[in-house]
Amino acid sequence: ERVAIDATAEYAPDNSGAAPFDQVTVTLGSGVRLRGPEVRRAMGHAERPLSASELFEKFQGCLEAGGVRDHAAVLFDRLMTIEGTPARELTCLD
Repeated sequence: ERVAIDATAEYAPDNSGAAPFDQVTVTLGSGVRLRGPEVRRAMGHAERPLSASELFEKFQGCLEAGGVRDHAAVLFDRLMTIEGTPARELTCLD
């Protein structure tokens, strides 16, 4: 077996429904074990926000997964300024 998941029944006291942390461990052919850091919050969580470029990349990927390949930058820019943008402007892609 090359991949194994060792789940815990513990929950993070400040994050209901989530484990206290996730961690990746790799065992090399020599038997040496390499452990990654304990990750307590996923990227994109309020405590680990995405940069503007990472957020756009994720947004674009979601659009592409839904079959939309056009206007990602226009839509993203408009959504990032949605609070101050008139509704008519939001619905026009030209």
